[in-house]
Amino acid sequence: MDSELIKVIEREAEAERQRILQASQKDAAEIVQQARAQAAELERNADAGQQALERTEMAKAHSAANLQAMAILLEAKSRTIDRIFETAYQDIKKTPPQRYRQALKSLLQEALADLPGETVVLASQGDLKTVQELAKETKLKSEVRPDPRVSEGIILTDKTGSSSILNRFSDRLDRARPFLVARISEILWG
Repeated sequence: MDSELIKVIEREAEAERQRILQASQKDAAEIVQQARAQAAELERNADAGQQALERTEMAKAHSAANLQAMAILLEAKSRTIDRIFETAYQDIKKTPPQRYRQALKSLLQEALADLPGETVVLASQGDLKTVQELAKETKLKSEVRPDPRVSEGIILTDKTGSSSILNRFSDRLDRARPFLVARISEILWG
């Protein structure tokens, strides 16, 4: 009987071992299947991430190219506007003598309106005689002196030199530049 009992126990042990082995194989197969599914998901996510990264890098490159193009365009527009102002300044310097004299007179009168009292008029060496004549015509009791800072127009200062009115043609162009740049840009580029 003992031997029969041992055989029954062995059969049951073998059957139990087989059930455990089958359950383990089934669990292992499920684990492998889950691992494969996770690997496939990770691969899809990696591909999607790579594509998103590529799109981001392309967008950055496109944006950088647009910025560079805009900078080049702005630089070209700036050079064009600078040339327009330089041409205008050169044209002003070629003003016929009578018109130039009238312009000097207007510049002097405007400056005197803004800086009353005892003043000194600074002019270019070439304009000195004309400005002295204009000072006499307007009964101005200001001293008129040559100054190397003035190539056209005038600078009017008080006697102490603490206040000045810069009324050279270049100063006038500089003061008008913000409005003129906007207008020129509108005319040239809409």
